[in-house]
Amino acid sequence: MKPLHFLPAAILCLAGVANAQPLPWTEVNANGFYIDGDAQLTYVDTDTLPIGRLFGADLSAGYVALGGPLTWGVDVSLQTLRADQGDPLTATWVSLFMETDIGQFAVGAPRPAFDDYQPRTPFSDQSLMGVQAQSLTSSNTWRTNLQGDEMPWGVRYDGQIGDLSFGASVHRFNDADITAVGLAARYRFDDTLSVAAGYEESAEPTRDMQAMFASVDVDYGRYGGQLIYSEIGEVGGMSIGAVTASGFFRPIEPLTLSLTLLDISEIDQPYYMVEAEYELGRGAYLSLGAGESLGRQIGEVAFGWRF
Repeated sequence: MKPLHFLPAAILCLAGVANAQPLPWTEVNANGFYIDGDAQLTYVDTDTLPIGRLFGADLSAGYVALGGPLTWGVDVSLQTLRADQGDPLTATWVSLFMETDIGQFAVGAPRPAFDDYQPRTPFSDQSLMGVQAQSLTSSNTWRTNLQGDEMPWGVRYDGQIGDLSFGASVHRFNDADITAVGLAARYRFDDTLSVAAGYEESAEPTRDMQAMFASVDVDYGRYGGQLIYSEIGEVGGMSIGAVTASGFFRPIEPLTLSLTLLDISEIDQPYYMVEAEYELGRGAYLSLGAGESLGRQIGEVAFGWRF
């Protein structure tokens, strides 16, 4: 795990691809196989930090045993970010899962529950602006896997009581000597309104780290918005907090317009993102984005595909 002073550099230099969707264990074909996720190629133009091309992907594939007395399966997930400059960043997750009457259990190297219960922002997570925003809301488990060469081992549980869904996961990095415990939950009042929160604490050789988030999400189909508070840092020490406010509007069915504002503690510079995304059909889409991040003007053109 990098020291806390790495975080501003992570925001500027593409800290990773977070905020994945929960595992699609029930979205399988007749043979029990599934694939889910998205990939995007972005062309970035900035006034001070030329990057050129940026490729990001968040993919899950697996198998679910159908027709037997037990519902079990295997999931393999890959999250990667590659730019013209800098080293590629990749996080890999592999787990064996089982669905029971009391919830879903996963062992091996499951994705952290903390990250899966966060709401998705309306703009693309794979864009430069999206990566910068999500770098302040991800778990320390995800960040350690993404930046290092070691895949952790761990366990995860997900359950549901009425409109409340919740999850917990424990991960261990043997080489880095890091143990992380994460909890998260989401409550849906109806089809339009939901709230979520999560907390993770990781024990490291020289310090203890924490991450947390709390969010409100409103979605009326054609329009909606989010308010998210997140914080990462040392337990009882230095931390960085962020407030993200975003909204979207669909004037016509294939087109989504979005605006996102981000306020980062201790950083007195504006962050905003305006994006237009047009669905091309069969999961493909084209997006245009413009904004400002920490004093840098950024423009983006992207082509992506959602599986």
